[in-house]
This record gives sequence, structure tokens and C-alpha cells, in this order.
Amino acid sequence: LAWASDALEMMLLSFLSPALRCVWALSPEQEAALTQVVFVGMMGGATLWGWLADIKGRRLGFLAPGLFLCVAGLGSALAPNFTILLVCRAAVGFGL
Repeated sequence: LAWASDALEMMLLSFLSPALRCVWALSPEQEAALTQVVFVGMMGGATLWGWLADIKGRRLGFLAPGLFLCVAGLGSALAPNFTILLVCRAAVGFGL
């Protein structure tokens, strides 16, 4: 289930940018930033979650990112503006 949510979050990147371009009139740079922040978040998250799994065990290292991803994804869905959306998408990347 966690891998499916990871895959869906990555697939969402291809749907999110074109939809938001129409709704929020995003520039091409802003569209690119939406994708970029997810991967930047992944760089930090992979390091932290791996370290957490080494220290506290695989169970926590597997469940904590899933919970973090869930909360960040919900925040992303409820984001009222572009800046909040960028922060939430970076957090989604951190959870992936």
C-alpha cells in the first residue's frame, strides 16, 4: 500500500502542473518548480528516513514516512495558494 501511494504521488506530478496552469495561471517556471521541489524533498527525506530506520528499526522507518506522506498530501490537496502548495509538495517529496 505504501509503494502504491508513492507511485501515485509521482504520477500526480504529470496531472498537477497542467491543471494548475489553467486554474492558477502558473508560469512555466512555476510549473517546473512544482516538480523540482518534490525531488529536492526526496533528497533530504531519503537520508533522514534511512538514518531513522538504521537507528530505530525498519518498522518505524517504514511507517513514519507513510504517515508524513499522508499528512503532506492532504496539505497539498488543501493548499490555498501556490506558495503553500510548493511547501506541501516539498514535504510530499520528503515523505517519498
